[in-house]
Amino acid sequence: MFMFYKKSPVSPGRLRAARRGLWQAGMALIFGTLLLATSAGTAWAAGTRQYTAAAGGSLIINGTSTFHNWTAKTTALTGNAVFSGKWTGRGNAALKLQSINLVIAVKSIKSSEGGGMDDTMYSALDLKHHALITYELTKAHLLTRPASATAAAVFNTTGTLRVDGVTKTVPLVLTATPTPGGGVSITTKLKLKMTTFGVKPPTAMFGVIRSGNAITITATWPLAVKAGA
Repeated sequence: MFMFYKKSPVSPGRLRAARRGLWQAGMALIFGTLLLATSAGTAWAAGTRQYTAAAGGSLIINGTSTFHNWTAKTTALTGNAVFSGKWTGRGNAALKLQSINLVIAVKSIKSSEGGGMDDTMYSALDLKHHALITYELTKAHLLTRPASATAAAVFNTTGTLRVDGVTKTVPLVLTATPTPGGGVSITTKLKLKMTTFGVKPPTAMFGVIRSGNAITITATWPLAVKAGA
């Protein structure tokens, strides 16, 4: 059964209003899409943001010995991190550091003293059986809220650090600073003793030169927004 309706004439005023409504809806859709795309590429927009390690990071180990101070360094920091919540403005209390997983290849660490010291260091870290140093975040609390979109946020954290096959819980204060392109740079400093992880302080020249037990680790870890995240 078919039903037919008689078309009623449309006034010019109603036609103009309809066209105006369609134009406004179209512009709203375009601006909404642009806003969504901008937010997706902005590190500190609301929601969850996944990051992956970027170039330019470093982990520096400073120590002492009976001869002189020494330094070891690596730039091979890999892994990922996840932030969520807002960076600034209302609701910034919801800013959270959700996770960090950091991996460092022991072989990538090079000392200021050259190959001989490197071999001694690798032996002390038991490179053959434990080729990786890892860190995993277990808890983070926002300590200092950022004052602006370019200011740093400071987190009081707890995580597990695994060195030479030994895992220990370590407290860290992490500073997260926005970087160009929507990334973030995480920095921290940690003082610890080698023997805490079962590492025997290295020696050289038949024990004449002995490394001190205490070391200071300074890390700078730039992160970029993970592709597709």
